[in-house]
Amino acid sequence: MLIIFWYGKKLSDEGRLSPLLIKYLPRESAAIEYHWANLAALLNNRAAACYHFDIVISTFSSSGYLPLALIGRAEVYEGFDRKLAIEEYKKFLQTYPDHPKSPMIIRRLELLEQ
Repeated sequence: MLIIFWYGKKLSDEGRLSPLLIKYLPRESAAIEYHWANLAALLNNRAAACYHFDIVISTFSSSGYLPLALIGRAEVYEGFDRKLAIEEYKKFLQTYPDHPKSPMIIRRLELLEQ
């Protein structure tokens, strides 16, 4: 498993992971896109993470992964644009005020707005 992660990190660092995913990954599953986005975020590939979160958001709008993708994209934004992250978290709370992750998002907003 460590070898797979290392190789994925190497491909990501070289900018070759996203083109491979785009070429070979079927666009039929919100779950697949969501997990690829999280993998890209783990590998610190912000562009790929946002790209895959955006696919979930735009293509699978009725999926249960939509709120998670919105949170994931906001978390990625935290790394380079605090203001944009705050906007995304506020949009999430407006759309999903009763979501189980809403209390965590409220706390994150409090910390970001300090």
